Amino acid sequence: MAKFSFCFYAPTRKIAPDEPIGKTAEYTVRLAKNEMEGCHLVIHSECGNERFKVQFTPFTNANGYELKTDLFYEHYVECFLEDEKFGIFPDALVAIGEDTVCEVEANKNLPIYIRAKTDADSVAGDYSAKITVTDESGSEALFTTEVKAKVWNFTLPETPTCITSFGNGCHGGFREKFSVSDEEFKEIEKKLNESLLEHKLSPYFLLNEIATGEADEEMSDPRLTSFEIRYTDDDDLLLARWNRIISNPEWEKKAHFYVVDEPQTMEHVERIIKTSVRLKRLCPGYKYVLPSNLPVLREDPKIDIIDDIYKDRVNILCPLSLFFADPDYLSKLHKYKSEGYGLWWYVCCAPLDEYCNFTVNEEGIRHRLLLWQQKSLNVDGLLYWETAYWACVNPWEDVMTVPWTNSLAFGDGMLYYNGDDGPVPSLRLELISAGIDDFEYLTIAEKLFGREYVDEKISKLTTGLTEYTLCDEELANVRAQIGDDIEKAING
Repeated sequence: MAKFSFCFYAPTRKIAPDEPIGKTAEYTVRLAKNEMEGCHLVIHSECGNERFKVQFTPFTNANGYELKTDLFYEHYVECFLEDEKFGIFPDALVAIGEDTVCEVEANKNLPIYIRAKTDADSVAGDYSAKITVTDESGSEALFTTEVKAKVWNFTLPETPTCITSFGNGCHGGFREKFSVSDEEFKEIEKKLNESLLEHKLSPYFLLNEIATGEADEEMSDPRLTSFEIRYTDDDDLLLARWNRIISNPEWEKKAHFYVVDEPQTMEHVERIIKTSVRLKRLCPGYKYVLPSNLPVLREDPKIDIIDDIYKDRVNILCPLSLFFADPDYLSKLHKYKSEGYGLWWYVCCAPLDEYCNFTVNEEGIRHRLLLWQQKSLNVDGLLYWETAYWACVNPWEDVMTVPWTNSLAFGDGMLYYNGDDGPVPSLRLELISAGIDDFEYLTIAEKLFGREYVDEKISKLTTGLTEYTLCDEELANVRAQIGDDIEKAING
């Protein structure tokens, strides 16, 4: 008979396949209304290779009210460069259904991600869900356990406070991974955009044409915090798009242009000047975001990116995250913010090492703490260049998605895997989304208790871009303290 052991872990924990597991037999998922939060149930085979099914009930309270409950088994990927190996990590989340057969090798682990989802109308209070592991046929129960949930009596806003702009399959390799008709592919694109919005991340591009009115419903989605206006040299089309957008103040608030990326040469500078002059003429009041990976122009270091190029042209500043570690540079950024400029930041294949990022081969807590650092620095928005970049690899087998960078940015630009009928989410995606919610907790707490309260809570977890805890329990405890405090303040 199959013999298993199991242990619950916080959602930020990445469990290696051969890592000895603990003995935590209980776990409580804590979340507000309009939130997703989860945990891991790690199953360890103490005998041979085992095939089994996982059956589960939804999180249910004493009165029978249910929360949406999803389970996923976590697919392991290896990070390697030729013969050099950097570890094996859980990442792709494969949905578990009635007929899903899971498999774990002898003396290995298989993590199961358990996710609870609330909406604005969910009932606050205590819930529990039963999880049963059975044999492959589903007829014999091998072990049963329970996981609990506590829903706080306050609601996160439908429109996230943290502005986001995440690439949605626009950089190559996305279409090619699906052998389907164009009409079928449109449905896959919809699935990707909907998944991003469900995770409180706004896709770069809308799926329909703005000028014709076909994108009105997308622009009106309250979950959407930003979208990119496709730049065109056609004056009539650009004007038609702009006039449609400014007909609704809520749409105009979300819309921006993004024409040049990471300027490094005088050719880039000329492009920025030319496009900004044109936008001032055709689209007065436009917003223009432009990520910058250097403080000065590479071709001519005497030229300051912000003071000499962006000023009065690019009005959403978006430097690479590592530059926020420079106090003088940070002071300059906040001076511009005080003058009305937007302030975002971004990560990509850099920065790495001790900086928080979204790569496969870093601790899960770092994906989430990046948003705590963002709040501590008073940064409004987060940009990420792509979520479905599969042009160079089959990500199920190789997650070195950006080999030309000569870096260890495993999984850069890839928060989804290519499934048979659409994108498959990753653990990193879940943790980034949870970080967006953490940002919301801190925003609500600041309104209720003041900035000093928020800074004190953040300092328990991170005091600088490369100074932070790696203790998953510390993050869970601080978040729980904030949730309890908010609930008490709102409800008495």
